[in-house]
Amino acid sequence: MGFISNILQGDTHLAEKICVLAWGIWNNRNDYYWKRKNSQASIIVAKALSFLGDWKIARDLTKIGRQDRGEQHIPHWVRPPSDLVKCNFDASINKQAFKSSYGGVVRYSDATVMLCYSGFFDGCYPPVIAETLAFRESLLLLCSRGITSILMESDCLELVQVFHASLSGISELGMLVEECRHLSKKFQTFSLVWIDRRVNEVAHHLK
Repeated sequence: MGFISNILQGDTHLAEKICVLAWGIWNNRNDYYWKRKNSQASIIVAKALSFLGDWKIARDLTKIGRQDRGEQHIPHWVRPPSDLVKCNFDASINKQAFKSSYGGVVRYSDATVMLCYSGFFDGCYPPVIAETLAFRESLLLLCSRGITSILMESDCLELVQVFHASLSGISELGMLVEECRHLSKKFQTFSLVWIDRRVNEVAHHLK
């Protein structure tokens, strides 16, 4: 990245974006070559910038761990490309009430809110199951509203990893994820990415 930064006269931020976009394009090339899967340009950009944000968080937290004092980087919500809307969702468990709840917010690229929603399930589920149920309900709602292009964000890393895995198994989680995969194919453009929990505050407070 230093070579690119030198060419751009020291503009490190632009150099970082160019590097992750090149990485995203290369990954899309590999997906098409090996899996015959091809993503739209807006999805490639969104995934690349999301990865860059996650990398910066990890880098800054590492720096903080090495220093006694320092300014902490605070992650923030990133606007989606103009041809997409972004949905952030979250789930929680109330053991006393024996219920699991969920909530979400859908926003346009200018950050205005399209809709907010919330709901609950009877029973206390393991966290990843509750998050997957929230994911499924979010997909059903988005489909019913006629939304065709969506970028979804979750702070549940396990859900995102299982969703993108080639196989999910026949467990309760695996079957729920497979149902979510089927629903996601109803969209013309779809992506699910992980975000830091602090970026998901709006969805967190809706559930």
